Order: sequence, then C-alpha cells, then structure tokens
Amino acid sequence: MRLAPTVLLLCLAAHAQSPEVLRLIEESTAQSDRQHYTEAAKLAEQAVELSRAASDKKAEAMSLNRLSSVYFYARKLEAAVDAARRAMSAASEAGDQALSTKALGMVADGLRDQGKLEEARQSYERQLESIQSAGDRKAEAVNLRMTAILYRQMGDQTRAMGLITKALAIARELKDPAVEGPSLFILGVLENEQKLYDSALGHFNAALQTPGLNAGLRGQILLGIGTAHCNLEHYDRCIEFYRQQLDTAIASGNQYQIAWGYFKLGLPQALSGDYAGGYESNLKALQYLRGTDHDPYEEWHFLAAVGQALRHLDREREAISYYQEAIAIVERLRQGLVPTEEGMAKAASAGLTRQLFDDAISLLFSQDPAQAFQTSELARARAFLSILAESKVDLRQGLSPSERERENAVFARIAGIQKDLWRNGLTDAGRKQESAELESAEKDLESLRLEIRHSNPRLAAIQYPKPLSLEQVQKEVLKPGATLIEFSLGPEHSFVWAVSRERVMSAILPPSAEIEKLVAAFRKSTRSPVSGLTAQHAENETARLSGQLYRQLLKPVEAILEGSRSLIVVPDGVLYYVPFEALSPTGRTGYLLERFPVSYAPSATSLAAAEGPRHSAGKLLLAFGDPVYARQAAAGERGPDLAALPYTRDEVNGIAALFPKEKRTVYLGAAAREETVKGEALDGYRYIHFATHGILDEQHPARSGLALSASSGKEDGILQVSEIADLRLDAELVTLSACSTGLGELVSGEGMLGLVRAFLYAGASSVAVSLWNVNDAATATLMKDFYRGLSRGVPGDEALRRAKIELLRQGDTPWRHPHYWAAFVLWLR
Repeated sequence: MRLAPTVLLLCLAAHAQSPEVLRLIEESTAQSDRQHYTEAAKLAEQAVELSRAASDKKAEAMSLNRLSSVYFYARKLEAAVDAARRAMSAASEAGDQALSTKALGMVADGLRDQGKLEEARQSYERQLESIQSAGDRKAEAVNLRMTAILYRQMGDQTRAMGLITKALAIARELKDPAVEGPSLFILGVLENEQKLYDSALGHFNAALQTPGLNAGLRGQILLGIGTAHCNLEHYDRCIEFYRQQLDTAIASGNQYQIAWGYFKLGLPQALSGDYAGGYESNLKALQYLRGTDHDPYEEWHFLAAVGQALRHLDREREAISYYQEAIAIVERLRQGLVPTEEGMAKAASAGLTRQLFDDAISLLFSQDPAQAFQTSELARARAFLSILAESKVDLRQGLSPSERERENAVFARIAGIQKDLWRNGLTDAGRKQESAELESAEKDLESLRLEIRHSNPRLAAIQYPKPLSLEQVQKEVLKPGATLIEFSLGPEHSFVWAVSRERVMSAILPPSAEIEKLVAAFRKSTRSPVSGLTAQHAENETARLSGQLYRQLLKPVEAILEGSRSLIVVPDGVLYYVPFEALSPTGRTGYLLERFPVSYAPSATSLAAAEGPRHSAGKLLLAFGDPVYARQAAAGERGPDLAALPYTRDEVNGIAALFPKEKRTVYLGAAAREETVKGEALDGYRYIHFATHGILDEQHPARSGLALSASSGKEDGILQVSEIADLRLDAELVTLSACSTGLGELVSGEGMLGLVRAFLYAGASSVAVSLWNVNDAATATLMKDFYRGLSRGVPGDEALRRAKIELLRQGDTPWRHPHYWAAFVLWLR
C-alpha cells in the first residue's frame, strides 16, 4: 500500500539559485498533487535542463528529486530510482548533504516498491545514519515510518511495529500532524494484520482527525477502517466506508483511487453473498487500474481478485486465466529480487503470493493435476533455488583486499558480541544492549554482501533453474525404482502427487488445519523421551498416530508405492516436522522404513538443479566430536544446554575406525574448534561428521549453528548458518549428529530456513539431521552403524535405513520406539 503524494521539496527551495527553476519545481509539485503526472514530469525535466545549463548543482539535485517524486507516484519506479541516484550525485558535487539524504530516501522508496527489499533496507539504513547525524527529527520519523512499511513487506511484523511506534512518538514530540497522521495510519494497518481490530480502528479514527489531512491519505484511512470492519465481519459498515472512499475518488476523478475503491469493495460484497456484485466491482477495479500508471506488484492482486470472484460464480475455466496472468507477473517480479533467506523467502510469504498459489493450485487440480503440480513447484523453495545457483558460482571469489578486510572485521565484531552474550552473569540490560549491537552487526554484514554482489561480474554467468513439469520430473529427475511424493497444504484442501518414472497419482487431502493438528500430536509423541516404564504406553500412542497420519497422507496414493525401491518426500508446511519413515499402515508393523529408504528434498526442481559432486579428493572422513564447553548442564540428550557429550568421543572414534588411517582426520575435545573447521581443506573430504550440540534459533535462523569447543581466539565457538554457507565443500554427505539440527524457521512456501540449507549452499550433496533432541547413547550406536554401511559403499539413504532398523530391532529395550531411531532424516540437494 502506498501513501498519497504530498508536497515535497519546498522546504529546500531556498537552495535554488534561479527563480525560474524554483517556479518550475513549484508548478511540477502542483500538477503532481492533481495527479497530472505527465505534465508534472515535463516541468521537472525543464527544471533539470535549466539547472544544468546554469551549472547549478544544487538546483539540479532539487529538480531531479522532484522528477523522482513524480515518477514514483506515477509508478514508473525504475525511472524514479534512476532520477534519485542522479540527484544524489549532483547533491554530492554541490556538497549539500540534506539534498543527498532526501534523494537516498527516494532511492529506497523506489526499490521497496519494486520488491527489491534487501537493497531498499540498506538504503533506508544509510539514510537514517545521515539524518541522525544532522539531528533532523522530522526526517527521522519519516524514515522510520518508511522502513516500517518495508519490514511489513518483508514479513517482520515485530520490527515494523517497533519502528512505527518510534516514528509516532517523535511525531507527537514534535507536535507535527503531517508526520503523526501517516504514522497513525501505518500503525493501524499493522494492528489490523495482527488481528488487533479494535486498536486498529482507534488509530485509524485518530488519523482521520489529523489536521491538514490530504485527500489521498484520507481515502486510504477510510479503506483501512473498512478493512477492520470487514475483518470483524461487520460487512455493512465495511461497505459503508469503502463507498465513502470510492465516492470521494470518483468526485475527484482520481482513477487510481477509484481502482482501489472498487478493489476493496469487491471482498465484502462477496463475503455477504453478493457474488455478482463482487465480480463487477473487481472487474471495474482492474479496468480502472489498467487505465492509470501503476506498478505490476499491484496488478497481480487485482487479477487474483477477479479470478476469485469468478470462482464464486462457478466460472472456473475463466478464473484460471486470471490466476495464470497474476502468477506470470509474480514470476517477472521475482527476477528482480536479490535472493536472500531473510528477504526473498519471507517476502514471498508476507506478500500473499502463497495465498495466490494456493488458490491457483486448488482451482487447477480439478481441471489438470499435472498443471497444478507445476504451479506447486513455482510456489516452493524459490529463494533456495536461486541462492543455490549463486553458491555454485561463489560470488566471494575475487574479493578485493579492502572488501575481505571489511568482511573479516564484521565477522570478528559478531563473534565478539556472541561471546559476550554467552557470558555467565550478563544482566538483562546488558543482554538487551548486546542483542541490539548483534542485530546492527548482522545488518552491516548483509549490506556488505549486497555491495559485493552488485560489483561482481560473475553474477551475469548464473543460470537460475526453472520449475519443472511432471513429465520432466519423470524423465530428468527420477531414477528407476524411485518414487517422489510432493505435498501442498492449503486452507480449503491439501494435495498430494506421487510420481514414478512409469506412473503418476494424485489426490485431494484434508485442509491444512486438520493435518496440522494430527502432526502436532504425532510430533509430541515422538519427541518425548521414553523409558522402560513408559515404553508400552508410548508405543501404543505413537502407533495410533502413525497409522492415522499414514491413512491421511499416503493411503490415497499407496498403490504407487508397490515395487518402489526408494522414496523422496517433498514436504510442505508442518510436514517438514514429520519423519515419514516412521509412518505405517497399521501403526505397529510395516513402517515405511522397513520397505525402502526415505529421503527429503525442498522441491522436485532442486533435485534437477543440483550438480553431482566430484568427490575427486583422496580423503574420506573429517569428524569433530566431544567438544569442551564452558557451560555444563545435565547430560543425557543432545539438547540446547551445553552439557558434556561423552558418547560423542566414542561415536567419532568408532566411525573413524571404519576408514583407513590415511583417509581420515579427527578432531576431539579442545581440538574440535571453530577455527579448525574453517582452517581445514573441507572440499577434500567425502564425509564430514559433527557430533556436537546444536544451537537452534527459530526467530533468527542465521544464528543457529553447531557448538564447538570454546576458544580464547577471535571465534565465538558457534559455527553459525551465515558462516556455514560461506564454506566450500565437495562432500557426498554432511552429518549433524546433534539436537534438532533439521529445524529452523518454517516459512510458508519456502520451507525450513536453517542448518540444512546452509550446508547444501556450501556444496554438500546431502545432509543428515535430527528433528528433535536425540539420546546420546542411542545416537552413537546409530551413527556407527550408519557409517559402517557407508564405508562398505552402501548409498547414504540405504545406509541410514539399515542403521535405524538395527535400533528398531533391539528387542525389549526402549530404543525400538521411533523416538530413538526416527529423529535423523536425510536431505538431498
């Protein structure tokens, strides 16, 4: 949602040396306020030319800022960013920091609305530093508001709320209604999205009473009030406020605002049962929007709304074409995004594209399940695929000495802060301060990497993978005897496709909420420790839930499993938490594990995109275990407390004994340090094994990592996700024999962000990880059996299957329960 135009740059007009330039800027501003953008642009361009002719760099910067503003509100976003960057250059030559800072904010606004969220964030942060240096509190409030809008688009509601609260506090401190009104509006938008509808209405109504409110912002506030009433199911009130906005827009002749009015009106009409009226409103909205200057990010929403309205009218074939056109726009927008976990992945979820794809899959499935499958592939793990493609090129090669020095300095800063955070006796205030400094350092690292990425000529050589069709998966991905099962969970229906080289099956499954409830119960039963006293009851409960999940998820396509020799699962949503090998038709016998090996992949396309490893190096095993920790806790499980792990020494030594001495390298105890990992020639090993504690941070997955021996050097002892992705591996397998290493932040449509993806980016062909806190002794036994198979040439998925079966068949010991053997799963690149 964009804010209405306001009068810009007049406070800077005193800088102009030419009265004629000043007049042109003022006339351009007036034309822009009347939405006469073509005329406004012509006037701004005349001001630019006149300033250049006079060699007046300040006037040129002002004129270019005016031109950028016109282009922004005309939704010519690339032109807006270009003009703003030229304004920055002119302002720099003139030595005018205020003009340069203003232009930098315009660059950020344009990048944000193009969906280039990471680049926009970097620009907003640079602008804020300049604003705070100058002590401009009003400009600071505006920057914080714009950055809040950015974080909303990135799906980080917590940061967005914190920023807009600060912006509002500054506005009230300044007693400036021109800053307070827009801040109240954005606060209401965020509260509305967090289902705080009464509070949102309070802030919208307060914004509506702000003195000097311009017509554009007033219209958006009315739409906000209507949306809150709609969410409260007060459809009559919702329609009333939407019509107020629409009537005002029609009276002013503002086609863009008319388009948004009709777009908003269509939803409550449909929800109240007026499907024909909703369709008519959505169609008008699209027609009006296409008659204005607008950006594609808005258009796909309008197209999807028409498609949804047609579905309500049972005109599904017509609806498909609108959904497909909306998806085509989203795909074009993706191409301009910088692929990052925090930016691209979360933006897809926050920007409602997942809902678009869910609706399209549901609509297509009844018409053409194969086309629905390809749409499912379009929706999943796209950030993963893009980052994986870039990791093959290794954009960090060829860093200049200054870039490498800056990167090392930021890493050292992060490590120092992490060490302080792990100190005993740190006060709450101290922890808060250190956490803020850590966040700042992480932002600096991301900004530096963005700079490196933009300046790297190797970027042009990258070939980004295109999502595959069902036929391509059959011919290009699957080996003989392999079956792939892909899930797509949706609010109304979920779907499953089962694919082998010879056959395809598909089925409709229950809604996601029903599946989520059963998965939560199954997950609880498998995660809970089991003793000899509780084993029988635990087995009965887990068996019951296992059978239910099998019948719900696999029974509809189980015929294709007959004769399968391996299974690859592409999960969705909460299914990332499910070890499918522990599912059974009866719940007690015939686990999938006993029939064939099971592995996992982020998408079918990722299997085709991955290049096979070379494995040309001579060494076989690199292993780390039994780290020395500064903090101690109760032993027994590889959980979040950094207790000693005595069984990991036995585990690593047992594994190492399976390989020739000259083909293995082992680091135990104090030698199992972070510096050692980074100093090793990691691409010279076929298998890399970590028997340590895992650190899981679901809120900040980049901070998750492997806890190694404490060090007095520059490293903090935690090999984190952000560091792992920079390693260069050529490993057939990386094993993370630690707690919950397969978990992370679950992002809709993208999957699990965390350690697995980091090692796949680094070059591992497969990664074995755990889904819950694992028992130390059982894991040591499992791992020795696992590597025994690998040392004899057994493929990784089959070797892991055989090792699990050994635990499963332990007779009367609790180890036969899935808690002990089902935690470890194998992810493929």
